Amino acid sequence: MAQGLTQEKAAINAGYSCRTARTIGNQLMHLPVIINRIKLLHTMTTIATVMPLLERKERLTQFAREDTITEKGVPLRSSNIKAIEALNKMEDIYQRQPIVEGNKILNIIVSDEETGDIVREMMGVEKVKEIGVEVGE
Repeated sequence: MAQGLTQEKAAINAGYSCRTARTIGNQLMHLPVIINRIKLLHTMTTIATVMPLLERKERLTQFAREDTITEKGVPLRSSNIKAIEALNKMEDIYQRQPIVEGNKILNIIVSDEETGDIVREMMGVEKVKEIGVEVGE
C-alpha cells in the first residue's frame, strides 16, 4: 500500500492467496498497526526527498552571497534580496503584530494545527482566523 499498490495487490505481495486477497487487504487496512506502518513509511520517504532545514538555510545563504553581474557589469541584487527575505522568514525575523480592536481580540500564533487545537480547547473558543485564535464577543 505504501508503494501505491491496491489493497488486493498488497495482500497478494504479502503472501495471501489471490482468492482471499481483496477481503484480507481491506481488513488489514483497518488495523492500527498497518495504518501506522504506512504513515511511517510515507514519512521516511518524505524525509529522504525533502531538504532538511539546515540544508535549505545553507543553500539560501549561498544564493544571498552570489554575485550576479549583467553583461554591462551591473550587479543584480533581486535574487540576493529574495534569499535574505526567505532566511529572515525562516528565522521569524518579521514580527507579527497582534490586531487590537477595543481590547477584544487576542492573536495567539502557534506553530502547528495540533497546538492550535489545544489553545482553542483551553480558551473555549471556536472562531478561528487565518493565523491565530480569535477571542471576541
